Amino acid sequence: MFMTTTRKMIMKKIKISVSSVFLIACILAVCRIAGAADAKPADQDEAALIAVLQSNALPQDKAVTCKKLAIYGGKAAVPALAALLSDEKLASWARIGLEAIPDPAVDEALRDAAGKLQGRFLIGVINSIGKRGDVKAVECLSQKLKDADAAVASAAAAALGRIGGEQSAQVLGQALAGASAATLPAVCEGYLRNADIFISQGRNDEAAKIYDRVRGLQVSRHIRMEAMRGLIVAKQATGIPVLIEQLKSDDTGMVAVALGLAHEMPGVELTKALTTAVGTLPPEKQVYVIEALGVRLDKSVVPTLLGLTRNSSTNVCLAAIAALAKIADVSVLPKLVEIAVQPDSETSRAAQSAIAGFPSVEADATGVALLASRDAAARIVGADIISRRATYSAMPVVAKAACEDADQSVRAACINSLRELGGLSDLPSLVDILLKNKSEDETQAAEKAMATICGRQTSASACADTLVAGLAKAQPAQKCALLRILRSIGDAKALQSIRAAMSDANAEVKDVATRLICDWNTADAADDMLELAKNSANNTYKVLGLRGYIRVSGGKDVAGNKRLAMFKEAEMLIQRDDERKILLGALGVAGDVESFRMAAAYLDKPALKDEACLAVVSIAERLNKGKAADVVPVIEKVLTSVKQGKLAGRARNVMNKMK
Repeated sequence: MFMTTTRKMIMKKIKISVSSVFLIACILAVCRIAGAADAKPADQDEAALIAVLQSNALPQDKAVTCKKLAIYGGKAAVPALAALLSDEKLASWARIGLEAIPDPAVDEALRDAAGKLQGRFLIGVINSIGKRGDVKAVECLSQKLKDADAAVASAAAAALGRIGGEQSAQVLGQALAGASAATLPAVCEGYLRNADIFISQGRNDEAAKIYDRVRGLQVSRHIRMEAMRGLIVAKQATGIPVLIEQLKSDDTGMVAVALGLAHEMPGVELTKALTTAVGTLPPEKQVYVIEALGVRLDKSVVPTLLGLTRNSSTNVCLAAIAALAKIADVSVLPKLVEIAVQPDSETSRAAQSAIAGFPSVEADATGVALLASRDAAARIVGADIISRRATYSAMPVVAKAACEDADQSVRAACINSLRELGGLSDLPSLVDILLKNKSEDETQAAEKAMATICGRQTSASACADTLVAGLAKAQPAQKCALLRILRSIGDAKALQSIRAAMSDANAEVKDVATRLICDWNTADAADDMLELAKNSANNTYKVLGLRGYIRVSGGKDVAGNKRLAMFKEAEMLIQRDDERKILLGALGVAGDVESFRMAAAYLDKPALKDEACLAVVSIAERLNKGKAADVVPVIEKVLTSVKQGKLAGRARNVMNKMK
């Protein structure tokens, strides 16, 4: 009993000891992992990077190190970087590193350097002080404003402008009076930057005083323009009279400033002021103010703009129409319509475009209403607007007008609208137009419209029934048009109708149908073509039929064995080299050895050698190595004739493949 109890106690102590050891091991492992995680690569370790700067490393290596310290450096890196501020090769790199380190030690180092350096090194340091916005450097920079080197003084002025604040503004304001011609622009720019900072802080009154002072100085135009812009922005509503005053100025720079702000500054007060002023300005300025009013999208200006559409200046009218279109108030549509239906002119076309692009469904009704007008010119405009606005709901009205309107120009406009927007449901109307045959132009327009509509359908076969039904009622010219459209559809029903028309009593219809058969894209018409090639009494049809037969024999819809049989059938009918060249072109798309042999037979014919060479190489590229016995001798023969160029290269590739 005693022994058992003692054993249990010992085992318990052992367990505790083992657990403790395991726990300690885990802690040590975690510490090692954490230490490994804390360890940084040498190119990211601040101490290692500082060591590079203090070593005899090459300048280019030190330059890269300065850039890395901009990312990984801190207070400890400041002395090493500051030591390079007077280095010919590394000063600018050192400033890159210093500017990015967020520690006051950098500012102190830069101020210290500013008291010691001269020339371009001093200018660089001053620029860095400005970038960092070091308020404590204002006193130092105020002394540099008096530097004999104009470049140094100018840099100090720019830095003070970037730092901003009351002290900087006071220093720059005092410097204006004694600034030389060389430094005055920089002092003004810095002073204006101070004002901009005041604006961002909501201290508009202080900013306005600065802008007002600078605009009165004898300085360059761009500085005065900048000051004027700032003054108007700072004064806000009370600056509007100043803006209007500049619009009336003879100084084009100030006019540009005012117009820019007319686009940018918000507020009803400015809109009202511009609306009042626009009528007092000469036309060349009115155009720009009207444009600004349009951009402001305030509907209160609509009456003024409507009045300006009656202006004697075309440019003013155009600007007013464009502005009305941007504002897009539906109340202006009647006026735009009134202008749109006037005799053709730049303004009437502008009004039509405004209605066409009007972002409101109410404008859709405008086109339909115009199409019902008693005036033919207005109806034409209506059809055009319907097309441009893509008002599909108006197609029944358009189709009716295309058939029934008394004016040919209106009918033409409506047919054009149907061509652009029409669908299957509009085909009967176009067939009716075609059958009425009111004019050759109208017939051609209707044909073009039907072909376009059929081409838009995902299944053009859906059009065939309507067109075939029209054939029975059509006169020869109209029948020819319908046949041409059926050819573009290219389905079995279309082929059947064209095939039947080959026997038409009318010579014109028969000719068109025969040529359309010869031009068919697939082998579905191959038998018809072959029949013409064999038995037609018309030599032209014989040639066209043979050419068509050869062409479709090489089509993708023809199986290999069938294709070869068609090639051989055509070859027996050919009497001229022109057709033999077409045959060789068709053979070139084949991929069988029999076609290869057919093409190779023409290599010895001088008039056909080029086409034959191309055909045999093209076929050989599709043949496998097992056909080498047939291919190699022929390609060798090709290479005796074709020694250079792409075809020769292709032939050599075939030879390599066959080895």
